[in-house]
Amino acid sequence: MRTRRLPSQAAFERFETTGAVIRPRPQPEGDLLPGADTRRFAVQGFVDVSMPGGPGVTIAPLDAFVVRRDLEPLTFEALGNDQNYKEVIRDQHGVREFRFRYALGAHSGPYRGAEAFAWSRSVASPLLAVRGHLPLREQALPGVAVDPARAIATCLKPAEEQGQILRLWETAGQSGPLSLQVHGYRRAMRTDLLERDREELRIANGKVTLDLPAHGLAGVRLLP
Repeated sequence: MRTRRLPSQAAFERFETTGAVIRPRPQPEGDLLPGADTRRFAVQGFVDVSMPGGPGVTIAPLDAFVVRRDLEPLTFEALGNDQNYKEVIRDQHGVREFRFRYALGAHSGPYRGAEAFAWSRSVASPLLAVRGHLPLREQALPGVAVDPARAIATCLKPAEEQGQILRLWETAGQSGPLSLQVHGYRRAMRTDLLERDREELRIANGKVTLDLPAHGLAGVRLLP
């Protein structure tokens, strides 16, 4: 899949990789250290190409996650082995037809990280809704809500020791307090990424607040 490149002197590329959104150029124009590979990148969720004040486009690749910057224009490598072509099986074990999906969204304004995250996640994992009623016993189960304008929840899972672990990623680029709805939980502990307790968080009216640095990660242990 190829996309038309916006004028290089005005456009900025941003790739969501594991745990970060990077500008794929050497510093100071980008975020790469000297010696880093500027040709190939693994994309976790989205690629955004935008002018400083807009407009721009956000691409969410659903099947092909390698971006090639050594080919013009911006290219997603869908199939093959450009490192050692001799290892490529021509017919892929008899399969000759493939489907590589992606979603493309345009925005008139500048790049906004929180919106790009929310949109790309909604494309990759669309909300499934069924009309009906939950049994009363399930309606009373604990619930968690995160403001998508500030952060996303990367996981909610059983903790290694006790309770549940909620992991958060600040996506708006703003440092400061983040309020979470944690209905049905009686205690909350801030943890590091190894699930070690760091401090207890006060729950008031079903909400808990914790400070998050811009683009930072955090963990919370929730105890029902």
